[in-house]
Amino acid sequence: MIHIEERRCHGILEIAVAIKAILFALVIFPGGVEASADYFSMDLEELMQIKVTSASRRPQCLSDVAAAIFVITPEDLRHSGVTSVPEALRMVPGIEVARINSSNWAVTARGFNNRFANKLLVLIDGRNIYSPIFSGVSWEEQNLLLDNIERIEVIRGPGGSLWGVNAVNGVINIITKKARDTQRYYAQVGGGTYDKAFGAIRYGGKMGRDAFYRFYLKGLDRGNFKTASGRDARDGWQDFRSGFRMDWSPISGDILRSSGDFSLETLNNNYLLPSMSPPYSKQHLNDTEVHTGDLLINWQHKLVGASRFSLKGYYDWNHANDFILRYRTEALDLEAQIYLAMWNRHDFTIGAGYRHISSRMQGSWYITFDPEVQQDDIYNAFIQDEVSFLGDRLALYLGTKIEHNPYTGLETQPSIRLLWKARANQTFWAAISRAVHTPDIATSSAHTPASVIPPSFPFQRPVTVYLRGNNHFGSEILWAYEAGYRASPSGICSLDVTIYMNRYRKLLMIMPDSRQPGLLLAYPEFYITVQNGMRGETYGAELAARFNPSRWWHLQVAYTYERLFLHREQDITTGYSDEEQEGKSPRNQFSLRSSMGLPGNLSFDAWLRYVDNLSDSHIPAYLTMDLRLAWKPREGLELALVGRNLLDNSHPEFVPEYLLTERSEVVRSLYGQITWNF
Repeated sequence: MIHIEERRCHGILEIAVAIKAILFALVIFPGGVEASADYFSMDLEELMQIKVTSASRRPQCLSDVAAAIFVITPEDLRHSGVTSVPEALRMVPGIEVARINSSNWAVTARGFNNRFANKLLVLIDGRNIYSPIFSGVSWEEQNLLLDNIERIEVIRGPGGSLWGVNAVNGVINIITKKARDTQRYYAQVGGGTYDKAFGAIRYGGKMGRDAFYRFYLKGLDRGNFKTASGRDARDGWQDFRSGFRMDWSPISGDILRSSGDFSLETLNNNYLLPSMSPPYSKQHLNDTEVHTGDLLINWQHKLVGASRFSLKGYYDWNHANDFILRYRTEALDLEAQIYLAMWNRHDFTIGAGYRHISSRMQGSWYITFDPEVQQDDIYNAFIQDEVSFLGDRLALYLGTKIEHNPYTGLETQPSIRLLWKARANQTFWAAISRAVHTPDIATSSAHTPASVIPPSFPFQRPVTVYLRGNNHFGSEILWAYEAGYRASPSGICSLDVTIYMNRYRKLLMIMPDSRQPGLLLAYPEFYITVQNGMRGETYGAELAARFNPSRWWHLQVAYTYERLFLHREQDITTGYSDEEQEGKSPRNQFSLRSSMGLPGNLSFDAWLRYVDNLSDSHIPAYLTMDLRLAWKPREGLELALVGRNLLDNSHPEFVPEYLLTERSEVVRSLYGQITWNF
């Protein structure tokens, strides 16, 4: 332990010396500092006027949103040095991001984190990317070209009244750039100690006067993490993807957009699966091949005044080939929406949609599904009315979504929100919402050996514990109470504070199954199943602040405090300990980002993060820092050197709950990158 602390102290000392040298250069060459990017020229009042669409399904200024919202801009992505969307989400207060291994993530909002976290809805240009198998997101399959992203809108808190089931604790909408904004050539190439090699190329052009397009190719080869003993974890992955976008915007005001993506990836897996012989778990090394594709078409038509009508349809498919499970899922989604701004005080947003999901599951000795083939149809409709008072200083939002699914039937998700603009740069808001999470394929129909209980005395046989799905499992229900304050008193600082209380009912709990085969078999078995057996409360506070000490120096702070309390429902007397879930989320998280414009077209970025311990998984708290130094020798060309997780050699961040893998630790890494727009 002493040696570990010594190495950490040496690392901090080296970083401090580097920062001191850079600050010394600023003192000697103050006249050479240049605001070389929009990031350093945009004032915070302008930032608060960024248009966002996720909160009300229509454009709004960030300062006018009656929800806890955070926007990640393209300059945030570039200056942070991240290479994936989950890494970027660490900037956001209230979002929990943990690395399981080289290719897998656990991402959630406001608690209940897991590899298959299912209470956070994620969209790409409004396209729902959750898996119908477990209602969560396979983040390794969303390896987007970051330069294609216009912004990432993150709403903490329920979004079910507009976006439907599974938008329980938050909504993330990744919005890509218009084809008009990605013209000519873009190229990126890099590599390093962990990110062994990665690259991308994109070309954008124009057809006629009103049509624009782009095509891109992207590939990467990421290395392995380490185990706690220092061995190679064999969890690297390789990914190749391509895609396009076409936008047509005639003078009439109509907009027709189409986009599509295709990917091929190979994931190196290091599973720890139950075994009937000592030590009653066995390591399995294998490679998983995943193929994904999607096609989206979106038409927007301008009506009278500011009123608009839109029609959206998309198709996506996912095919995975693993030794424990082969599956193929397909989804077809259609949605119509109309925004009516025809009255002085009322703005209506009305919509309806249909979603068809087809799934084929081919299991193995480890997991089976009954039925293996499933066809699901989901119907929904929603309405929201925005009522303005006192010359638009006070706004009331009333809305609900009604959705019918094949598992629990009809679900309603109402919401009421109130926003008061005390001053032009000062906003208060409050909300009460109901949201639900509906069952999925795995919850209702999976059957798998969860563990093997070793014998407790000689001649006793080990007992296999099987986890069964439950086709009578009901929806998990949330009532959320939120309040927030947002202010930008000057062009150099801004503050966003949110407090919330969530009350959950009918949460998932593992309980003994009433249908037991008995323990007198040659190979004894014990069945457990999922039930709606828990209730709980979550209390929390989230803070985001920005401060610009000068035109060449930007600071951003994020802090999250969260407490989760779980209890059995009153009529439940058996089942696994409630406290296990309480310890899967950090109580405190802190982030400090600094971005500096330096002499000679240089920029220096530092990111310090603290994450509290996870008591259930025995994951200790950790403090880490990323550094980025970039140079622009000419317009459109940038060279960058990035160091990640610099304060220790490696550290663990998460242990999965269901599909176990050998525990991996995030490693210190370094990579270089060249980016060229031409």
